[in-house]
Amino acid sequence: MKKRIISTIMRLKNFLLNSKQNNQSKTITYLKKYIAKNEMKVLVDIGAHRGLFTKLIAKHFELEKSYLIEPIVDNYNVLVNTFEHSNYEIINSAISDLAEQKIEFHINNYDETSSILNIRKDIDELSNIDSSLNKKVYVESNTLDVIFNKYKIKEISLLKIDVQGCEDLVIKGAGGALKNTKFVWVETSFKPLYENSALFQDIYSLMTTNNFILLEISSGYRSEIQELLQADLLFANKDLITRI
Repeated sequence: MKKRIISTIMRLKNFLLNSKQNNQSKTITYLKKYIAKNEMKVLVDIGAHRGLFTKLIAKHFELEKSYLIEPIVDNYNVLVNTFEHSNYEIINSAISDLAEQKIEFHINNYDETSSILNIRKDIDELSNIDSSLNKKVYVESNTLDVIFNKYKIKEISLLKIDVQGCEDLVIKGAGGALKNTKFVWVETSFKPLYENSALFQDIYSLMTTNNFILLEISSGYRSEIQELLQADLLFANKDLITRI
């Protein structure tokens, strides 16, 4: 029985690792299609986790400055120790539509599913990962506009948003910053995995209202029966992009 459990865990880890590697390859393919190597100057990574996305972008583009924003203290400390160069700014904060406030944050056992929102317990699609609650903490919340002004960012080449169902809150607090953002790479869901979470249609509506166009949809997390639950979207700012 114990061997069977260990075997199941190892298969899950290998599945997640292969999924991440495949997603990385697709991410770079899509971004290189629209962004030249020397044009990716400033990256803002919201929901940086342990820096995998930023590492990937730094490997393939000539970044001048990166802002990695992460609410979970343990992950923040990993980022501080990993990205020691002055080109990297590490910020311990959640990003939402609330500025300079403490908010409740749910840290789950599989911490990549951690969120401001409660994860739903009435769906089977997440049964292959341990998304149960580990603990609740209070974290600092800021809007992207506050971060943009505080750090005197002039223009964002790429804004990445991965906040587990709260993507709409990030966008609602980023009206000013988005006007100075060329591209946005945002995770979205096609069915609610969290309570009161934003779905694809919500994100699409918000982004088009902010004068962005949808360029690509990169398939992401699937259920055990291969139903597509999440994807990454690439948007471009019509005011800042003259040639696609």
